[in-house]
Amino acid sequence: LDDDRQADAAINLVRAILDRCPGVKLLITSREALQIAAEWRLSLEGLAYARNTTSEIDGYGATQLFLQTAVQVQPGFALTENTTPLVRRICQLTAGTPLALKLAATWLRAISLTRIVAEMEKSLDVLTTNLRDVPARQRNMRAIFDYTWALLRPPEQAVLAQTAVFPAEFSRAAALAITHASLGNLMALVDKSLLRPVQSGRYLMHGLVRQYAAAQLAGRAGEET
Repeated sequence: LDDDRQADAAINLVRAILDRCPGVKLLITSREALQIAAEWRLSLEGLAYARNTTSEIDGYGATQLFLQTAVQVQPGFALTENTTPLVRRICQLTAGTPLALKLAATWLRAISLTRIVAEMEKSLDVLTTNLRDVPARQRNMRAIFDYTWALLRPPEQAVLAQTAVFPAEFSRAAALAITHASLGNLMALVDKSLLRPVQSGRYLMHGLVRQYAAAQLAGRAGEET
């Protein structure tokens, strides 16, 4: 939803339905938690992918989705001794995110797999497509993150950018000490699916989110110099 007014209207509608029809169950997908008492949350993660450099990759969902798209743009594409490490790396860089996997695979029509990996390691900008039957909002990963960033309040933006200095997983104590965030700021990022809480008071940040946050942090540093 594009603004707070639309969000409030949608949430009020959900509450009205639940109040008047107690037996009704609603399945709702959202980037942000609804924050209502009746809400049961189920966090959706990316497709399973090989997390180390030695395991076989062909049985993972992320690999299968990448291959499915790859053969559409490059018939005959297959896992070989040369392509397997590169496909594994793409799945790791995207953390199994379906849209990112498909966007990466479509570049096989123009550049090599090696080049795709190199570009992904540098920037989100390669994760884009000009396919006409793809909704405009899904043609560019950076645009998706820009939209989400714009919905954050300035203190939340600052905290998200600063957490890019951490590895994939970091402790709450470290986040509070380094970013000077409030616990409320961290929980807001969790509610907006930008951080995921894991065991023992730690948080996990998706690799693509960290790449975007790091760019925002660099931009802020440049503005201050």
